[in-house]
This record gives sequence, structure tokens and C-alpha cells, in this order.
Amino acid sequence: MKSKLMLVAMAMIFALSSCGGSGEKREINLFNWTYFIPDQVLTDFRRETGIRVHLDTYDSNDTMYAKLLTQSANYDVVVPSGDYVSMMIAQGMLQPLDKSLLPNFANFNADILSYIDFDPGNVYSVPYALGATGINVNTNMVQEYESSWRMFERSDLARRMTLMNDSRDVLGVALKYLGYSANSTNPTEIQEARDWVIANWKPNVLKFDAEMFGKDFASRNTWVAHGFPEVVLKELEGDNIFEHYAFLLPKEGGLIYLDNMVIMANAPNPELAHELINYILRLDVHAFIMDEFWYPTLMPDAESLRTVTVPYSIEGLFTNNYEFRANVGDAVSYYNDAWNAIMRSN
Repeated sequence: MKSKLMLVAMAMIFALSSCGGSGEKREINLFNWTYFIPDQVLTDFRRETGIRVHLDTYDSNDTMYAKLLTQSANYDVVVPSGDYVSMMIAQGMLQPLDKSLLPNFANFNADILSYIDFDPGNVYSVPYALGATGINVNTNMVQEYESSWRMFERSDLARRMTLMNDSRDVLGVALKYLGYSANSTNPTEIQEARDWVIANWKPNVLKFDAEMFGKDFASRNTWVAHGFPEVVLKELEGDNIFEHYAFLLPKEGGLIYLDNMVIMANAPNPELAHELINYILRLDVHAFIMDEFWYPTLMPDAESLRTVTVPYSIEGLFTNNYEFRANVGDAVSYYNDAWNAIMRSN
């Protein structure tokens, strides 16, 4: 009798241990921008792989970075902008990527990757989405214009134009207009850009706005808006949007924003993290995400899978002197001081 009980007990232990192995949770933690990945992507990923993704979100790089410095941070994949990638690399916060687990990395346009200066060779990061600010124009109301930041000097458009409420972006494009780098760390150049905005641009703009400019443009409260085209396009209605709308990449240049997928150095599940990244780099998935947010594609072979028309190309950014937004280090205080002066000026 004892031997039978022993056999039953051993069988139960074996069964439980087997269940524990086969039932091991396949889960990862993703930290991404708010509304920056369609729910369908994560749903389809779980259906195909069995991996559940727990999503937390943030509304700025500063918020993201502050959370990662806390002991409670337990993320596998994070999506910082390029200027923060370089900072996180320097601080040892990221682990190198295993490219053998990312075969879909080959889908990228190699020429575009060559421009990435914050992580040469993409040792620690892979691009997620690239965007840029420029000038959105209602061509019904503004028939004559040039592709230049000079637009904001036009007194005939006074109170019908908006500039972004963003110190780096506004001062960055003013720096480009004056012939400097958008990532200048020279206090004299930044002060010159400050004075230019105060004297020549601010008198003509209705407001500095990074939240409502798309709605104001769509309702014709404004006719010219500095900002991301995807924000405006989501507000415009109708099948013939581009008959009355233009997006300009000013010839003087501007700033490029590249958000990137990285794996944290302390990631609980780095192999599963690679699996998620590789899935997002699949041509059909990349095309779907870019369509959702009106971004230009980073993968040439994904273009034929797209269903929306994007108003600019990535190649156009580089031929128009655009720069990746870079980490300016301690010089950020110069930008803050200049921006405060712009906001206080009459």
C-alpha cells in the first residue's frame, strides 16, 4: 500500500513540475509613448507568439527617463528618442542587441541608417518611427508661399500662424534659418536665435501651441502651422485632403525626431524582447504602424503595403538640411533661458 501511495505522490510531483515548465509565462514589459503603438499590433503579436505584452506609457522623454531611474522600473523594451538613446548608452542603461535574433533588421533602408549618429551601427537601438516638423499650409487661404522659415515674417498672415510650444524646436529652426546647427551649444548663437524669434516671428503668430494646432488648422482658425504633419492630417477630413493642403520642408532645414526601440540592461526577458522588436520590424507590421500615424516608411519594401499618402519623404529631409535632434547636455540651460525670454517678451 505504501509503495502505491509513493508512486501516486511521485506521479503528482512530476505532473506539477511538468505543468510549471510548459505553463511558464511568456510576458514582457513595454514602455512606450502614449498612443504610439496600435492595440492591434500587440493583440496580433500575442496571437502569433503567445507572448503577452504589458504596456506602460509616458508623455515625454523626461518622464520616461525619470521612471527608468527608479528601482521599481522593470521594463524589457523602451522607445526613447535619439538624444536620450545616446545618454542612456553612456550611462550603461542599455544592453547591446543580438542582431542574429533580429533578421527583419535587414528590411531597413541602409542609407537612412547611415545618418544615425547617436548610435552608429545600431549597436543598442533600432528605429521605430521617424518624424519631422515643418510648415503646414492651407493652400486655399495662402496661395503664394515659399518653402522657408521666412514664412513667419509675413505680416499679411499675422494672427493666422502658430509656432510650436517647444523650446528646442522653435529655437532649433531659428538657428537653422540663421545658418547654425539646430543642436548648437553656443550661447551666443542661441541668444541670436532668441532675438530673431522675438523681433521677427513672434509678432506675427497667434500663439505658441503644440496641442491644439491641428484642430485650429482644420477649423481654419489658422492657415499656417509649424508642427508635425500627422497631427494636422488626422484632423482634416475628406478624400481630397492634398488639394487644399501642403506640408513644407523649409530649405534652411529643421529637426528630425527618431524614436527607437531599445532593450534595458536589466530586462527580465531579453530574448522575448528581441522577438517583439523583430515582429515590429516585419514589413507588414511596419507598414501598418506607419499608416496609423502618417509617418514616412523606413523600409523601402514596405511602401507597396501602405494605404495612406505621406506628405514628405525621409530622403527629402536630408536633402533639405534637416538634422537629428541631439542631446545638447548642459547647454539645455541656454535654451531654457532663451525660451523664457521669448515667452516673457511683448
